[in-house]
Amino acid sequence: MHRRWNVGIALGLTLAVFCSVEASAQPALVIARSLTLPADAMCKAAKGNPITLRELAASIEKNYRIKVTVAYEGFQAADPKIDWNTARVTLPVKPGLRLATVLHYVLENDLTVRATIKIAGDTLIILPGATEVVQDEVRDGPVGKRLNATVMAVKNNAGGSMQEALSVIEKQTGIPILVSSRKFVEAKNLDFMSANVTLKKQAKVPAVTFLRDVLNQGKASYHVKPDHILVVPKGK
Repeated sequence: MHRRWNVGIALGLTLAVFCSVEASAQPALVIARSLTLPADAMCKAAKGNPITLRELAASIEKNYRIKVTVAYEGFQAADPKIDWNTARVTLPVKPGLRLATVLHYVLENDLTVRATIKIAGDTLIILPGATEVVQDEVRDGPVGKRLNATVMAVKNNAGGSMQEALSVIEKQTGIPILVSSRKFVEAKNLDFMSANVTLKKQAKVPAVTFLRDVLNQGKASYHVKPDHILVVPKGK
């Protein structure tokens, strides 16, 4: 009888420990899943207007029901000259981007220091630092396949800015295009988006060829990500 009780107690303790571990892991899993969800509603709500880090955190909490905090002390230590309570980011209003993509993009490009996100227990933390996990390039995924399958046409020889050319590609392919502005600043290519490009008359050219031709004129390249195309300086 005592042996059965001992076995029962041992099993009970094992289940209790398992349930405790599982319960503590669930909030982190919820946050990880939330980062894979579309960010369309959150970005549209901002209407392209710059928002503070506090407003960004509140918007994430409202839209995804997860706890978010900003490591203001860390930001202050990284750049004491900035009033981090008023530092702002601009969310890209481009359909189809995941929450993780939007956060990594604006935190990498919009602030005076690089910033990233970290999951700690039941909290998503916005803090200074480089992104440890970068989305892999997926040229054979849906974005890469659409880029190769879409056929574009240029009826007449034309010219315009890099920004206008990339907008044409976005519109005709339906693929969001993000430009790594910090990397272009580091490469001292400050006028990339306003640079003039020539669009040659072409019939039925694959969008990927069109994109390469345009970016070559601006000494740029691109990476195919799971939900977007990231434009970077050549060699980056």
